[in-house]
Formats: sequence, C-alpha cells, structure tokens
Amino acid sequence: MLKNAFRATVEHHRYSDLGLPSVGVTIAVNEDELVLRIRDRGGGMPRALLDKIFDYHFSSNNLANEPSLLSYTDFENHFHDQLVTHDSTNRMSGYGFGVPTSRAYCEYLNGSLTIETMYGIGSDVYVRVGLLTSENRIVRL
Repeated sequence: MLKNAFRATVEHHRYSDLGLPSVGVTIAVNEDELVLRIRDRGGGMPRALLDKIFDYHFSSNNLANEPSLLSYTDFENHFHDQLVTHDSTNRMSGYGFGVPTSRAYCEYLNGSLTIETMYGIGSDVYVRVGLLTSENRIVRL
C-alpha cells in the first residue's frame, strides 16, 4: 500500500514545480488492534473504481500513458509481454495483485483494509490488524 501511495504521488505531481508532497504514515496500537493510516496526495481515484480495486488483475497502472483508461490484466494475450519485455525491466506494479492480496492478509490477521479517496486530491488507506493476546502480554504479528 505504501508503494501505491508513493507511485500515485510521483505520477500526480510529475509536472509540478512545487516538488512532491510527503506521504504520511500514522501508527496506532490499542488493546485490540494495530492501525496504520497511509495518507497521500496522489490525486485519489474516482469513486466508481473503489469496487474494482479489490478485484485481482485489475490495475490502474496498465496503461500509464493513458490514466483515464483502466483495465484488467490481459493474461491470455499480453501478460508475458508485460512481465518480460515491458520498457521497465524492474516493474513492480500493474499486475493487479497488491491491493486484493493486502486486503486478504489483513482479513486473515483479523483486521481490515479500507480506502477513503478524494478524487483530484489523494487517498487515505487504513490497515487494521488484530493483535493476539497471551497472559496480559500483547503479541504483535
């Protein structure tokens, strides 16, 4: 989720003369859970995308030169080309696995992943992970 926030911030402000705004991370722990808030100014996303971003193979990065075109990864026709012959040999995004896998891990650890977005401004991601307790000691995962 941090990588997504950094990428969105850099892409949204790439032509700005003011520099890049920071990506903020807030960490809180209480008796029941660990909460991370990741706040960026990466332009956010349209509300219509919020349901799709939790689908495997959906990416907003498949067509980087056309930010208005968002799609699912095409495994039958172009996935090998995206993996092997893409312009960037060290590509870390665009496969549509990061967000849904992050949510799956959060849910496995008795938590949740929620995203609040303001299109044109940025997004807040809340990662909640349950804590295991053992004899009045908190065991952090």
